[in-house]
Amino acid sequence: MPTIKDFKKIIKTARLEMRPLEATSENATIIFNVLKNESPEDFKYEFTAYPNPLPSSAEEMLAVMKSSDKRHGDNGINFYIFYNDNFIGYCRVVVEGKIFMLADIWFIKSARGRFFIKEALDALEKIAFEELGVEKAWWGCNSENITPVKLSKIIGCRLEEIIKETDAEGKTFDKMIFTRHKSEYFSQTNQKGLSFPRRRE
Repeated sequence: MPTIKDFKKIIKTARLEMRPLEATSENATIIFNVLKNESPEDFKYEFTAYPNPLPSSAEEMLAVMKSSDKRHGDNGINFYIFYNDNFIGYCRVVVEGKIFMLADIWFIKSARGRFFIKEALDALEKIAFEELGVEKAWWGCNSENITPVKLSKIIGCRLEEIIKETDAEGKTFDKMIFTRHKSEYFSQTNQKGLSFPRRRE
C-alpha cells in the first residue's frame, strides 16, 4: 500500500506544477522574491502561525520553510505551486492513518479567482483517495476567510465542526473544519457537471 512518502513528488495538473521544494537559501529566495511584492493585508489569514503577515527577508522565508518542514514530522509534505514556471502558491498536506489533511493552502493575489485552488485540491484528493486509500479528507480555514468557506461548500465538503485556535499574536479565532468521506468522493467524481469555468489564459 502506498504511503505519504509517495506524495513527495512533483504533481502536475492541467495548469499547475506542485513541487516539494527543499528548505534551501536558493529556494527561499525564489519564494521571497514573489512574496515581497504582495500586500500583507492580503495574507492576514495565511501566516497565522508566524509573527509577521509575510516574511520580511529571504532569511526569514527560509526559517518559515524549515519550520513548516518540521510540523507534523514525516507525516506532512509541503508543496510550492507553480504556474508557467512562476511561483504562485503553497500547500501543506498531512496523512495520518486513514485521514488526509490539507493543512494549509494559499495563493498570491494575482492567482486568486482562477480556480487554481480547486485544481490543486482535485489532484491531491485523487492521490489520497485513489492511491493511498484514505477514508476521509479534512481541511480547515478561518471562518472569516470567505473564499475557502465558499469553495468548501461549492465542491461538496461538509462542515464537520468549528474549533478554537490561536494565532501567533495570541488572538483566538474560529476554525471551520470541512470534510469529505471516501464514499462521498467517489459519488461526486462519478457525477457530471462538477467542472468549473476557467478564465482564459
